[in-house]
Amino acid sequence: MKLNLFKLKKRQPVEVDHERVVLSETRLSAANINEVNRKYAEKFRGKSCVVVVCQELRFIDSSGLGFLVGMRNSMLAPKQVILEGIEDPTLVELLSLTRLDQVFQLSKSLTESQRLKQG
Repeated sequence: MKLNLFKLKKRQPVEVDHERVVLSETRLSAANINEVNRKYAEKFRGKSCVVVVCQELRFIDSSGLGFLVGMRNSMLAPKQVILEGIEDPTLVELLSLTRLDQVFQLSKSLTESQRLKQG
């Protein structure tokens, strides 16, 4: 058996493009998801880190969760999505039950979002 060993090149730091998207919707549901998708899809595509300000958000159904996951999938690596301002305990519990709190980072404020973006 022949074993080839190669030295790994040091990775260069990657410039991370941070984008802030204010989600002005109160609901992410099947009733408005097509409109929301048209409105916000381009703001996620091609970005690697997006902070989504969700202070107005009060309700999410499965279509809304699918929208968030789909937007994350359209992003470039490392695909960091920070959901800022979700304070409704029902929404926090929904994200926890669906394990999406492990996919998205949750923050309560702008300063916490900035800390999460830095590492």
